Amino acid sequence: MNNYYITFGSDTKFPYGKNDYVLVRCHTMNQAYRLFDAVFPPRDGRNISNCAFVYDESEWNESVQKYYKGCEPSAVITVDISRKRDEERCENSIVEKHRNL
Repeated sequence: MNNYYITFGSDTKFPYGKNDYVLVRCHTMNQAYRLFDAVFPPRDGRNISNCAFVYDESEWNESVQKYYKGCEPSAVITVDISRKRDEERCENSIVEKHRNL
């Protein structure tokens, strides 16, 4: 499983502020977007995620993490993937922690 980090800008319609981030634990960045969108749907019927940026672990560690030192994620979203009869089954995502929703 990989970690993906979702950040927000100054737009007051984002679910969190510019000093917050959401951690998504899943297998691919595409899956991270889908899980995030399931918990925090795009606004106004748009097909754009309700966040500013999504980073993989390498990008986060190299360039972004320093701006969030000492900050815990505002929410953690995980997914349980299991194999059954050669097809992937995605159980409901789990939000482990929410703050200021």
